[in-house]
Parts: sequence; structure tokens; C-alpha cells
Amino acid sequence: MSLGTRSSYGVSRVIKNCQSSILFLDQPEDNIDSYTIAKTLIPAIKENDKIGQVFIITHNSNTGILTDPQTTTVCSFRTNDIQNSYRQSNLTDKLEIIEDEVVNENASAHYLEGGIQALEERHSILVNKKRGW
Repeated sequence: MSLGTRSSYGVSRVIKNCQSSILFLDQPEDNIDSYTIAKTLIPAIKENDKIGQVFIITHNSNTGILTDPQTTTVCSFRTNDIQNSYRQSNLTDKLEIIEDEVVNENASAHYLEGGIQALEERHSILVNKKRGW
């Protein structure tokens, strides 16, 4: 069994067997492809009705966005000021300053997707490639 298959199985099992109202997952996407995350792990989190609150540390956009979080906390350690290193928002919030750069997009989109423009560019590339198939 590959490392990715073992990781997927282990994380899925933890999620499905969770009896607690709180679930903590630290980078559950490690060694797991984005398709498996979107089609297996995210539905497992949503289907376990015993879980009321989920805390996920992630760098994966599927995990960070498709779980439809009420609140997102973004961490940036560009300064030594730990109190100002964390920002909290939800997916509808716009953030004006990220890492001393003025932007007008959501922190989750900025960090997980590389920004709305990067997301739109990836989408455009995939759509145009599909048309050429």
C-alpha cells in the first residue's frame, strides 16, 4: 500500500470514528492528492454528525475552502510581533492588508489559492485545455 493510500485510510478512519464534538486535524492532506481530499475526506467530515467543530491546519485549498469554514485563521510570521501574526476572517470577508501589501481579497483565497487572479488563471488554463481535447 502506498504512503498516500495509507494516509488517506488513516485520516478517513479518524474522521469516521470520531465520537467527539471537536475534531483537530493537523495537515491531513500530507501525502494525499487533491482529488481524494475533495471526494473522500471533505465528505467524511461533513457526514459525521457527531463533530460540531473542526480545527484544521492546512496548506491545501480543497481542505481550506471545501469544508466551508465559518472562520479562517491565517498566520504570517513576517515580523517578530506574534500578536499581529494571526488574522481571523470568514470566506466572505475582504482583507485590505496582507503582509504589508494592500490587497482586496479574502485571506483564504490569498494564501490557499495564491489569490483570486491565480485561481482564475488556473481555471482558464484548465477550461481552455479541455476545449482542445
